Amino acid sequence: MWVFKSTSQFLDEEDGAVSTDWIVLTAFCMGVCVAASLITGDSIADYGTELGETMSSRGIPTFGSGSNNKGLN
Repeated sequence: MWVFKSTSQFLDEEDGAVSTDWIVLTAFCMGVCVAASLITGDSIADYGTELGETMSSRGIPTFGSGSNNKGLN
C-alpha cells in the first residue's frame, strides 16, 4: 500500500514541474536543430565551397597609392 501512497503523493506535488518542462522543451529544440543541420549540412558546405572559389578567383581592388590616398581614384 505504501507504493500507491507514495506514487499518489508524487503525482500530486508540483515541485520540479517547471524544471521538467524546460528540460523537455530544451531537448526538443536541440532535436530540431540537429535535424535541421543534418538536412541542410551538405548544401551549406557546397555553398561555402562555391563562395570561397568565387572570392579567390576575384582580384582585390586597389584604390591608388601614396600618403594622400582617399580610398577611391
